[in-house]
Amino acid sequence: MDFVKVPQREKAEVLAAFAAHKNEVTAGYVAKPAIQCNPVHSISYMLLAAPLAKLGRPEEARTAAAGVLKLQPAFHYRQQFAGVDCAPGLATELGETLRAVGLPD
Repeated sequence: MDFVKVPQREKAEVLAAFAAHKNEVTAGYVAKPAIQCNPVHSISYMLLAAPLAKLGRPEEARTAAAGVLKLQPAFHYRQQFAGVDCAPGLATELGETLRAVGLPD
């Protein structure tokens, strides 16, 4: 934190604030620019839907999920996970999240 010149007495507070909001800061960090660069890549929308759902932003997550299905109507997340050799634990958790926002398994 020295490079941004945060006074010593405030470092703990600044770090705690970042930690408390880290997920909000990082959700979509990769997916949003990817969508901007290539708005017809359906998987980027999936990668945005999951963190938004986990952050309790279901409407935004459903909108992102709808983007997946608009671009790839036959999309099923299990096929996607199998194609990239997704770890079983991650596939289970991510799959539950994606199902909750309307993506078919």
